Amino acid sequence: MNEKKSTSVSIIIPVYNESENIEYAVTQTSTYLKNNFKDFEIVIVESGSSDNSSTICDQLKEKFSLKNIIIKVHHEGAKKGYGSAIKCGFQIASKDMALIMAPDMPFPIEKLRPAVEAYENRSDKKVPLAILSYRNIDDRSRRRKIQSFVFNLLTKLILGLKVKVVNSAFKLLPKEVYKNINITACGWLVDANIVYHLQQLKIKFIELPVPLIERARGKSSITFLSIFSMLLELINFRLKTKK
Repeated sequence: MNEKKSTSVSIIIPVYNESENIEYAVTQTSTYLKNNFKDFEIVIVESGSSDNSSTICDQLKEKFSLKNIIIKVHHEGAKKGYGSAIKCGFQIASKDMALIMAPDMPFPIEKLRPAVEAYENRSDKKVPLAILSYRNIDDRSRRRKIQSFVFNLLTKLILGLKVKVVNSAFKLLPKEVYKNINITACGWLVDANIVYHLQQLKIKFIELPVPLIERARGKSSITFLSIFSMLLELINFRLKTKK
């Protein structure tokens, strides 16, 4: 068995109507963290869910506290957008590095350890390094792939982002970055917002191959019309950055 990593990690889980996913996500994530890291925490930001996600989050906090696993639960009280949840998560997180993990677990949590090792093995220890990702395996439907392609093409063109995949879910940020990054996007553009500010702050980053896992439980919020919402948010974000 590998020795546990000394670098501490915060896992940020934004929750809105995820009663079918949240317990599984927390259980799988906590088990992996306990086996691979000496110090860690899970930060759940629940945003006014209309199902029983809020209650489940509180129950999980109590349940895992008996196992000496730190779970912090913050209730926003209303649906304020994905960006608001991530911003809250960054504010609450306290460890060396922070990773955003959606409740449907869109990537293997096992990719965390090699990403942390890549950070630890960086050539200049005095310079922060963000770990981003690109999808080396993508089993989504053809429609979803087309939507993603169009979004990535336009986002990279309009914002000048120099990454392989803007909206690839796995993003691991060191504390000196996630505590200072400016999240202004509310929904679809949060990933682009993070990459944009990494470039603006001249933060070095590397991109690792991480497979995408299609949602197995619950209903995806992405529809055919979602691309229009994404484009509108992209235009608004670009206008704000010009001010």
